[in-house]
Amino acid sequence: MKNILVLLAASILMSCSAQSLDLSQIDFNRPAGQYLDKLNISAVEQQKGHFEILKNGDKVRLELKDNGEVCTIYTLREAGDAAQIRFSGFSLEPDAGGRIISYKDKIAFYNCHPDRTRTFEVLSKLKEMLGKPDEIVTDTLSLNDGTAPLLSKKLPATDFKIFKDEFGEYITCPRHYIWKKGDMIYQYTFIRGSKTIANDLVAMNIQAFKDRIIFGFHNPAQDPVLSKYVK
Repeated sequence: MKNILVLLAASILMSCSAQSLDLSQIDFNRPAGQYLDKLNISAVEQQKGHFEILKNGDKVRLELKDNGEVCTIYTLREAGDAAQIRFSGFSLEPDAGGRIISYKDKIAFYNCHPDRTRTFEVLSKLKEMLGKPDEIVTDTLSLNDGTAPLLSKKLPATDFKIFKDEFGEYITCPRHYIWKKGDMIYQYTFIRGSKTIANDLVAMNIQAFKDRIIFGFHNPAQDPVLSKYVK
């Protein structure tokens, strides 16, 4: 009986393992179904077309125009969706949402929010995986800002600078870390709160970005952070 229970527990563990995906392990050249078919995501929809910005006088609207583009969007809306996803072993914030998009039978985009209590550990893992960032986009904060001490204590000394002028003391610190690796762009963003630094992690195929299929990244030429990577 004991052996049966052990085998049953092992079977359950294997089943659970089969229903999870670690985003850091994705090979973007492999078929998307290899990673996504095993998941049970609550919101899956097909999108046909690319986004176009249309202007009519002072009115601006966003529409999909179908030139044959087809992608599938997996939206992490529920806690059970996020529970199936990890990034390099780090769990995701259960209610923060996220998306995975397949395009041309490959994973072309994901957006997730790893555990905010591990934000700086995730940054270290990204540097380990991807090397030195191609770009760090910075902000300047007053040292009186509640999150300034968190940043100065948790970041490597090379990633921030403290200075003072006649108006006070300030910290120049990262807002976005950006890597370009082959056909992919990675963007890791700090989301400052009153007591914690949350995060936003994006991995995006450059051609999918250019093809304007990804809502939120649908105007690559004017993207305030990433436009230089599509020129």
